[in-house]
Amino acid sequence: MSQANEILIDEQCPNDGPQGIGGWLVLIVIGYIFSLLSTALMIFKIYNLYIDGTVAVLTEKKGDYYNPELYLLINYEMVINVLIFLFIVIILIFLFRKKRLYPKLAISLIIGSNIVVGLDHLFCNMIGLETTGVELAQYVGRLMTGVLWIVYFVKSKRVKYTFLN
Repeated sequence: MSQANEILIDEQCPNDGPQGIGGWLVLIVIGYIFSLLSTALMIFKIYNLYIDGTVAVLTEKKGDYYNPELYLLINYEMVINVLIFLFIVIILIFLFRKKRLYPKLAISLIIGSNIVVGLDHLFCNMIGLETTGVELAQYVGRLMTGVLWIVYFVKSKRVKYTFLN
């Protein structure tokens, strides 16, 4: 980094606040680890649907269980889960390297994953798999939690002083 950039950063963000991956950011890291594990488990479960023949049964046009919409939903779930898994890995790299782009990526993940879950509920309802009241309440809670974390990433002094590279 050039000396001019360092001076500019020092003027914009004096180092008189909390720095480093501590405080609430520890919860974020723990959340990412759990998300990686749960997403990997979901990918494995969906992959097993291909291996055990379930997907083949759903796509057999003359079969009793032919359901092209459910087949599309399973494929959607697989693609989205792989993309989310990869995005979390990328986000963790940016987080631990304390890159300036990290907060924007984290906010993108929050917004994107909430959109994906909303679309998932919509697609399920479209093919007759109704969303329960409990699932809807969980989604609303997820949205509210997402808003709180976005506010944290935007307003936090720790985030501002940590992600300078």
